[in-house]
Amino acid sequence: MIVTVTPNPGLDLTYTLTPGDALTRNDIEVHRAASVSIEASGKGVNVTRTLAGAGVASEAVLGVGGATGAQLVQLLDRDGVRHRAVSTAGATRVNTTVLAPGG
Repeated sequence: MIVTVTPNPGLDLTYTLTPGDALTRNDIEVHRAASVSIEASGKGVNVTRTLAGAGVASEAVLGVGGATGAQLVQLLDRDGVRHRAVSTAGATRVNTTVLAPGG
């Protein structure tokens, strides 16, 4: 069994913008999201997910807090990633990425 430790895990939130759908108002472009995805992340979480996918027994130990921490645990449960969550005082972080058409 391999145990990974992730003291600062996060949620990866990704917005993919719709190509050619920008609205311009007063020199400001407004884009619509074609899709949104969210997944549990953090170095140890990612290593545990990869090891499990390769058939190697692994468990992620991670600190989680607040509503975002609860959501992270739910995502790990949904994905079947073995984990042990330790309650922390602050909210678990969210990393936000916006993917624009054409890079």
